Formats: sequence, C-alpha cells, structure tokens
Amino acid sequence: MNMDFYGYFEFGDADAVRQFVVAHYFTHEAEATALAAQFGRSPGTFNVSGMNIVDEWIGVMDGTIEETPRALNDWLEAHNDNHQSMAEIMGTSVANITGPVDLSIADFSNAEQLYEWLTLHQQMHQFEQVALKLT
Repeated sequence: MNMDFYGYFEFGDADAVRQFVVAHYFTHEAEATALAAQFGRSPGTFNVSGMNIVDEWIGVMDGTIEETPRALNDWLEAHNDNHQSMAEIMGTSVANITGPVDLSIADFSNAEQLYEWLTLHQQMHQFEQVALKLT
C-alpha cells in the first residue's frame, strides 16, 4: 500500500481532510489486519478512522471553531495510542521509529504544525507499512 497523506493536502482544503480521513482509515485497517496475521494481536482501530472529527478538523483549520474541540483532542490521543500499541506489538517503540514524537499534540489551526504532524505521521505509517510488508 503506497501512501501519500499530504502530497494532495493543502491547508484549509476541506476535501483534502475528507480524502485523508478515508485513506487513513483504510491504512489503519490494513495494518491492523497485518498485525493480527503476523503477530497474533492487533490494537484494533476503534476511533482511529477520524470520520467523527472531519467537521471539527475543517472548522479549526478555517477558523470557524476557535478552540480545539474535545472530540478532535480525543481522536488525536486515541490515534497516538494506536500507533504506540502497533510499535509495541512489532517489538519497537515510536521513539525508535521517528524519534520522540507524540502524535496527540498538534494545533490543526496552524498550517506549520499540521504539516509537521502530517510529515511525522507519514513517516510512522511508512515504517509500519515496510515492517508489515504492505509496500
């Protein structure tokens, strides 16, 4: 599975957020399936897809929502926990993959922070895809 989360992503583009969320969902599903097949367990993907935070993410980016909504913060935390769990199942840690990164910390109203988050997130998935032989 070849992924390019932000090659098409332009800050403020609502359609890009929707595309990301769908691609991201299928990426996590494929990785969870591969983890279960190769390691006998998977962290699951509950609340990782992001389908429930699309409107909040778009609102934060376009400024119609000033404070980051709890649902978006909850998703960032659940998503970060999912990556931490996947790394542990594969016998490593997130710090060994991308350095000391916490994907739960990002201000999606700030283009620079969002792009940094997307870059680190892309690196995480690239490692997982290679380690799980999905590329």
